[in-house]
Formats: sequence, C-alpha cells, structure tokens
Amino acid sequence: MSLSVSQSLQNMCRNRPYLNIFFQPHSWDLLIASFGALFFELLLIRWLPTSIYHLGYFKNCILFATFLGFGIGCATKYKAERMLTVFGLFIAMLLIAVSIMENRIGIVPWQTGELLWPRFKSFGVSISLHVLLMVTFIVATFIMIPLGRQVGMYFRYFNPITAYSINIGASLLGIGAFLVVGYLQLSPLVWFSIAFVPFIYATRKNKTGLLCNVIGLAICIFTLAYFSSPLQFWSPYYKITLEEEAFQPTNVRLLSTNNNGHQIMYDLSPERLAMREEGVRAWTFVDDSLHQYDSAYAIIKPESVLIIGGGTGNEAAAALRHNVRKVHVAEIDPVIIKIGRKYHPEKPYQDPRVTIINDDARHYMATTKERYDLIIYGFLDSQSYLSAMSNIRLDNYVYTVESFKKTRQLLSPNGLLQVTYFAMDNFIRARIFLMIKETFQQEPLVYALKSQVRLRYAGITFFAGPAVEKCSDIRIAEMVRIPWTYLPSIPLATDDWPYLNLRDRKIGKDYLIGLGMMTIFSFVIIYTFVLRDEAIRRNRPTSWMFFLQGSVFMLLETNTISRMALLVGSTWVVTSLAILLVLMAALVANYIVHRFDTPSIDVILAFLILTLLLNYMIHFNYWLQLEGWNRILFAALCLYLPILGSSLLFARLFQCSDRSNLHFGVNILGAVFGGMLEYSSLIIGINSIYLLALSIILGITLIYMRSDFFVPRRA
Repeated sequence: MSLSVSQSLQNMCRNRPYLNIFFQPHSWDLLIASFGALFFELLLIRWLPTSIYHLGYFKNCILFATFLGFGIGCATKYKAERMLTVFGLFIAMLLIAVSIMENRIGIVPWQTGELLWPRFKSFGVSISLHVLLMVTFIVATFIMIPLGRQVGMYFRYFNPITAYSINIGASLLGIGAFLVVGYLQLSPLVWFSIAFVPFIYATRKNKTGLLCNVIGLAICIFTLAYFSSPLQFWSPYYKITLEEEAFQPTNVRLLSTNNNGHQIMYDLSPERLAMREEGVRAWTFVDDSLHQYDSAYAIIKPESVLIIGGGTGNEAAAALRHNVRKVHVAEIDPVIIKIGRKYHPEKPYQDPRVTIINDDARHYMATTKERYDLIIYGFLDSQSYLSAMSNIRLDNYVYTVESFKKTRQLLSPNGLLQVTYFAMDNFIRARIFLMIKETFQQEPLVYALKSQVRLRYAGITFFAGPAVEKCSDIRIAEMVRIPWTYLPSIPLATDDWPYLNLRDRKIGKDYLIGLGMMTIFSFVIIYTFVLRDEAIRRNRPTSWMFFLQGSVFMLLETNTISRMALLVGSTWVVTSLAILLVLMAALVANYIVHRFDTPSIDVILAFLILTLLLNYMIHFNYWLQLEGWNRILFAALCLYLPILGSSLLFARLFQCSDRSNLHFGVNILGAVFGGMLEYSSLIIGINSIYLLALSIILGITLIYMRSDFFVPRRA
C-alpha cells in the first residue's frame, strides 16, 4: 500500500529536525497564531495612519502598543479563547470608529516638536493629538493581548528553541505576505480578509466564535467598501486619493495622501493658459505655479535635467516646455508615477525624452554616472517613514549636507541646483540655506513669489552652482530676491542626524509628553499583568537579561534599517528585505544553538561588544565611498554582525528557559523599551545608538557575571 502524502513527508523530514517540527502536534496552530498576530500588527501599523492622518507622524506609537500588548499576552497565563470568540466583532467596531473619526473628527496638532502639516475640516469636532495618541495606544495594546496570549499558549507544547523557530518562520511568512500585498498594491479589503483567516481558524470548533468572526469580517468589508473612493490607490507608502477635476477651466487636480493634500497636477500648457480669465483666483494660483516651475530656466538653458522627487510630473512638464532634450525623474512611489503617467494633463511621463527612475533619490545619486546641467529638488515633503521603528522620514536623507555634496558632483561645469521647499517655519529654510552654503562655498540665491512674500516666504526657492557664479543679476518673472538676514545657530542636517524638521538636537516637549504618557501606561499594565508573576520574582536576573536583550535587538534593528536605507535606498522593498534578513539572522542563530555547544554566552557577549565598537568607530561615510558590491557587502556584513550576535545571545538564553512564553513576552516588552530609547537619536545622532546598545550589553554582562545562569549542553 502506498504511503499517504503526509506520511511520505514525515519520513523525508524524520532526520531533519527543523522540518519535522511542522508535523508535531500544535505546530500548525502555533504557526498560524504567530502569523495572525504579526500580520495583524503590520495591518494596524500600515492602516491606521492612512485613515487618521496625524498618526502617520507617529507610526512607532502603534508599534510600541502592538509590541506591548503582544508581549503581555505571551507572558501571562490568562486564557484567550473567550476573547477570540468576539474578536472579529471588536475589530469591526474599531473599523467603524476609525472611519467615523476619519470623516467627522478634526485633530488639533501639537505646537512644538516636529512640524506637522495641518489638516483642515469644514465639519465635525476636534480632539487633542495627545488624546488621540493615548486612545490609539491603549486600544492597540488591548487588541494584541489575546493574540499574544494565543501564541504564548502554544509555546508550552515545544522546547523554547523549536517554538521560537516556528514563530520566526511565521514572521517570515507575515512579512512576505505584506511584501506581496504592497507589490500588488492591494487595498485594505484584502488586508483584513487575510488577517481574519487565523481568527476564523482559531475558532473553527466554536460555533459562536466562528459566526462572530465571519460576521465581523463581513462588516469590515462592507465598511471599507462604503467609505472608499472610486479614485483611490494604495501605494506601499500611502493611501492616495485623486480628487475629481476642479477649478474648471484650469484643469487642476489634487492628489491627497492619507486624506491630506499632497500634490497638485497643473495644466500649464500654452493651450490651457490661452483660456486664462482675468480676476479669477484659480487662474492666479495657476500663474504663480507657472512662474515657480519655470524659474530655473530664466537662469540656464539646460540640455539635461535631473528631478529629485518628480511626483506626478509638474517639473518634467516644465522641462519639456523649455525643450530640454534629456529629462531624468527620480521618484520613489510607483503609484504616484502611474497616476502621473495616466492622469497628468500634459502627459510628461509619456514623452520619450523623459526617463523615470523608480528609486530612492540618494541611492540613484550614489550609483549614477550621469552629469546634469540642472538638478531640481521637487516639492519633497514625505509624510511617511522608513519603518515604524524609525524616526527618519523617507526624504530625510535627501536633505543632508552629504546629499547636497553628492548633488554638486553630479552637476556639469556650468550647472545649476534648484531647491524649492514649502516650510511653515523659518529655521527650516535657514537650515537649507546653510547646508547649500557649506556645500558650494557660496551663499545661494533665495527667491520667493511676489504673492507669497506677505506669507513670510512660505514657499521659497534656492539657486546655487556654477551657473549662479557667472550671473551678476538674475531677474525671474513674478519672483523677488530675498536678502537673507536670519541665520540662527542651528545644527545642520547630516546623515548621522538627518532631522530637517527639528529645530535643535532635542526631543520636543510634546513628544516627551507623549512618550511619558505611553511609558506610564506601559509600566502600569506590565506591573498589573506581568510583574506579579511568581516566576518573575523567583528569577529576576534572568528576566532582566531577556528584557535588556529585547531592548538591544530593537535598537540594532532600527539602526540597521536606517543604515541600509543609505546603502541601497530607502524604498519599501529595501526596508522589508532588511527586516527579513534580521529574521533570517535569528533563524541562523537558532540553528547554531540547536546544533552546537559553542559559542557560549561569554563569547557571544564579547563578540557583541567588539562588533558594536566596530560599527561605532568606522564612520558610515567610509562605506559610502566604496564602489558597487564592495560597498554593500562590506557594510552589510558589519551592520549584521551585531544583529547576529544579539540573536545568538537570545537563542542561548532562551535555550534554558523554564517558562518560554513568559521570557519570550518579557523580551518583547524589552523591545518596546528599546523602541522608546530610539528617540534618543534625535539628540545624540544615529551612530551613537551603538554606544547606547553597548551600555545595555555591558549591563547584561554584569547581570550574567553576578548570577548563577546555567545553559544545558546539547543532548
């Protein structure tokens, strides 16, 4: 009799423990529960900021909350079955509440800290951003507790390393699923449908729970469909809404990201401008935009143009109107490119003279061999971040001293740099002025539209480069030169401190208030659910080592993502692959610990100390000066050595855990603390995070040396 497929697979995997674990009892339960928890965490981080605009500036708030809830759930003994029974209905209620808030409630932004673009509403009520953050933090925390509890419940069926390996495998599947969702540009209808599958699976034997989860999914799908717009697109970075044509006959169209105005597509063709009507405000707005986009061509007649952050194509259309023969556009968002190609009234992206580079601007500038007569920094103002773990926006590395120096290298001998920025605070304009001055060793020319002078130069344009040096007097239609007198003592944005929108090296008062509230709530809920556990009291040193290792791992993961963004670009693919590689490092560490008695904890701690010092002492600019694959391989190796060391440390500690779910949960809670510590980069810079991680490793070393920690030998 032939063997069944299942039996054949089991025979194949019998001598391969890492494959055979998937045929053990409850292995698929743990895999699906872990996948569901991670996917739902990613869903919250991705979806909430697209619906509530201001949360886009605080994605790590949602990350902290999901880690906190998941860690508490893993570490506790409370049953999850009762909570999972009505979980789908609770998520449906959350979705309805968020949709109502999105359309009916205005958020009052903070007055200090990082600059926030306001979002205006003509109806509804307003609430404080502090209140919004805390409500989001509390709700997201309690949502994740039953999901974490379900994972922790299944951990007890396996030895710690096996359980952790299954969890990592599920995490790889979850990240991979979100990669596919992002690549296919699928909407939240698909996200929620995938997220509900593990809940339905968990309650498949409970008729009431199964019915509630199916009804909850149906309500979610209906709500999402009801509130969606016909011209709504989902890029890997934003929810993008293309507004209907307005201000006829100007043919202007507004592009919103996460429910806030982001870009405007103008029709500045001669045919459209011939329809101009005097005294109509909409046409005045169009004329101002025409002068803004045409300003560089009053100084130079370029043969080649590079546009950094080309958006939907306004700058490219201006270049074509001035008969530029070669136009290169670097734009990071593939959906914005697609919208520009299809909907821009002048169709610049369909012109053969235009080449579109769907890449991060810094990465393109670092790898191209081209030289340009004119380089234009478009209206860059990203409202998205590299990841939920980082305080760095997508465009932060574009506005640094090192970036401007690279721009200078790409200019032809008679080239011109144009930087246009719309800022609500004068120190941002002063910082750009000083960075350009340091790069070109000359003060840039500063211009503003005549109509905006009374607005304290909200929109301002800088010109620098060899072309400026050769012009004694530059006159630009409908623009006036601004004599620069405000030069405060402010830190310049660098690759180590790329925070263009922060006034000084400090955490803003309102950020501190928000972090303080989250910290207090975290302590209260951890004390209530975790610290009273007898196992914690019985072996505090071990618990502290797990907690501190989680903090170090989060700091290193954040730094790795930030550095990889400079190496190979800050695109969503690079960020996702960086996280996948971090998870792969954890799997490699598990394999080493499972198969070998070495390295010991003493060796791992020494290895971590050395690799952290190595990364701190070798300045990252050295790696960036290397060429091609040498740069990527050498830097990636150095970056990932501490990640591998931290993974080995956790695996070796976890190997002898007598309460794997408790210690796994404590480790996750440590990651929350590490994420909060990452805010210190706003003060000390990114590179010094290695010193912060080093100090925590030294703390772990001290606890280890003073405790009686025993690691069992491999059987």
